[in-house]
Amino acid sequence: PNGGELLSINPDNSLIPASLLKIPLAQVSLNTLSEDYRFETHFYRNSDGDLLIRGLGDPFLVSEEIGRIADVLAERGLEQIQRLVVDDSGFEPNPDLPLEQ
Repeated sequence: PNGGELLSINPDNSLIPASLLKIPLAQVSLNTLSEDYRFETHFYRNSDGDLLIRGLGDPFLVSEEIGRIADVLAERGLEQIQRLVVDDSGFEPNPDLPLEQ
């Protein structure tokens, strides 16, 4: 209540914020996009045995989902992966967008 520290665990360790950043992003997403909006993550495979993942920044895609995703990919016939390719082009600026001046 007085603004003092309530709890401190390993305060001298520098840690990556990780999931803490998902909290404000999820709140902004819910307020801006609506609770029915779903971020898309696409999975592709090719004849060389590569698995390509193209994510678009889904803050709700948590580690607990990875097992379920692997199960779905296996159900669809994916038995082995030669190479994992992550496509981050969804985060590149689009030069075709008109800029405000």
